[in-house]
Amino acid sequence: MKVRKKDVCHTCRRRKLRCDGKHPACSQCLSSNRLCEGYPDILFVPFSTTPGVLKPRSPPVASNGTSKPTRQHQRQAGAAPSFGPQPTSAHVSQPIFYSQGDRSLPLDPSSHKILVDWPCNHPVYTLLPAALHDNIQLILNNYVPRSELQRDVVNFNPHSPRICGSWVTALPGLTLGATGALGECLDSAIRALALSITARRTGKELLRPISFYYAHTLRLLQSDLQMADRAYKSERVAVAMCLALLEVLSPTKSYSWLVHVGGVSELIGSLSPEFFSGGVHHTLFVGFRPLLILRAFMLRQATFFADQGWVEKPFQRYKATPLQNLLSLAAKIPKCLEDIDAIEDQPPTSAIIAASETLAELLEIRAGLDSWSCSLTADSSAPPFWHLESGDTVECRNNLLWFRDLSAANLYTHLWSFQVICLSHIQNLLVRYPELERFHVATLENTTQLRDACVKLSIMIFQSMEYILQEDFMLYGFSSAGFPLYTACKALELDEQGRAVLGRLDRTVLDRSDIQKLQMLH
Repeated sequence: MKVRKKDVCHTCRRRKLRCDGKHPACSQCLSSNRLCEGYPDILFVPFSTTPGVLKPRSPPVASNGTSKPTRQHQRQAGAAPSFGPQPTSAHVSQPIFYSQGDRSLPLDPSSHKILVDWPCNHPVYTLLPAALHDNIQLILNNYVPRSELQRDVVNFNPHSPRICGSWVTALPGLTLGATGALGECLDSAIRALALSITARRTGKELLRPISFYYAHTLRLLQSDLQMADRAYKSERVAVAMCLALLEVLSPTKSYSWLVHVGGVSELIGSLSPEFFSGGVHHTLFVGFRPLLILRAFMLRQATFFADQGWVEKPFQRYKATPLQNLLSLAAKIPKCLEDIDAIEDQPPTSAIIAASETLAELLEIRAGLDSWSCSLTADSSAPPFWHLESGDTVECRNNLLWFRDLSAANLYTHLWSFQVICLSHIQNLLVRYPELERFHVATLENTTQLRDACVKLSIMIFQSMEYILQEDFMLYGFSSAGFPLYTACKALELDEQGRAVLGRLDRTVLDRSDIQKLQMLH
């Protein structure tokens, strides 16, 4: 029996290339911009057939008599996550750094076949167990556009400006290379997310199995973080992001997904920005970055992503997309929000000085956003969006904005959101400290004009939702709607004028986007 060398990565082995065995990725893969799929460990994969519906084997029994799921049992449990009857209660909302105790939920000996199509063009899929393959395929189908699924998604560096989920293209390679407890943890997280997607798209009530795998993943992750001293590892952050996406789809609490994203932010911030300039690390970085920056908005806290090194160095090998460039401009805003909140605790004289400095920063950021928007429009060969008018007024619910594609819709709705936030806080500072207006004559607009501009942009965001929430866009459309829609809604609710406009807009998009679950801003 020939034993595979452990210092040759899966990518080089498959391509019959020499490998220098460097970690975390070999030089051959890095120089050719391929995903390094990791190094082999001793692995025995039992042969099994996969009919439409299989009954998994009963889980092994621990010494205390309780069922104990193992990595091998999970992979043999059928073509999709197992699920069982509903629990009387569910208590699984815990931060990723804390354990939930040792309460296991029993598995029902039945399984549900998740039908998948759009096969991904990469041989890594033939190496995955059937159940894991189907779960990953289901996630990809819902978070990656169909056009991208026709490509080699494993070696594809995502350039499509999506707010949420582009990083899932790294899951096949990460899962193949993950072994031991961390591999079991990633499998469990993928299974939980796949179940959550199934529940959302089929209407099935799957709270019990989702809760089981969620809790099981948390226990494994907490143990892994303790042993690894909370060090960054690609598989580890992928687990946390799977749980974050699950919390958006099946929230235990409205803010729980922020906890997982916060853990990822800490792990990324512990490294240098150059680390994320290539390979799978760059793929994960550009996929995580939008949510990490939006989290800073929601918490009104400064973020390290505003530092120049984090703006430039991760993109020194791959050109940043327009969305990533927009996020680089917007990453400065959360610090202003944090400073505004701190003004209230200062004495009057100090408060005016601080307010003046913050106002100047907001005006500069707003000017940068306006200039960037003009350049973007000038560089476009065709209109990125247009009105589908069927009413008499701009506020009419039947007046919709339609976009060239979802990338343009994501880009402009988030641009307008950032502009709304700047305008609202500029107006608020001028109302609270009228004396600032004479020191910042460059604003040109009075508070009424600022408010009118804010309302107009909020209306445009609402009118964009019919396009973004189309069923064809699956979850990568739905997941990009929350922040802009909540921002627009809150901006319109600030005064009587805005509330009147809000009453004439299509409020059904609030329910369709599940905005009440996201708890975007405080």
